[in-house]
Amino acid sequence: MDSTPAFRPTPTAGCLPLTAEREADLRKAVIAEALCWVNTPYRQAGYVKGPNGAVDCSMLLVGAWVGGGVFEPFDPRAYPVDWHMHHERERYLEWMGTVATEIEVAKPGDVVVWKSGRAFAHAGIIVNDLNHVVHALGDIGHCTVSDMNEAFLMF
Repeated sequence: MDSTPAFRPTPTAGCLPLTAEREADLRKAVIAEALCWVNTPYRQAGYVKGPNGAVDCSMLLVGAWVGGGVFEPFDPRAYPVDWHMHHERERYLEWMGTVATEIEVAKPGDVVVWKSGRAFAHAGIIVNDLNHVVHALGDIGHCTVSDMNEAFLMF
């Protein structure tokens, strides 16, 4: 994970106070919700869960965080299809910085972000201590669980 940043969502007021027990419950809820999106077809800016739905990696994060109770519903769309090509600005990291805090050691329930093209533009949610992540990637065609160190993730 040398150049792969990890983030922890910044909970909304409804989640506070964030005791250790409450944080553990939220992590479990986010992971459970993220796993519910597995096999949802990939489509840019999609946000409908299930085999007849569609999702991309950004909206997967929103779905897991909102469904897991970390955030009130929010919608970061519209974002550019080619935001990974804009190396002059790290648009994805800028967006992540508005809803999450960068961390040094990631745990299940946290987010990892990979470079795609010229900039960081792909993310997934860590689902276990084995560094498996749920993510939605166009090249795969659907939301899936992968080892975060697999070659196809290291753009």
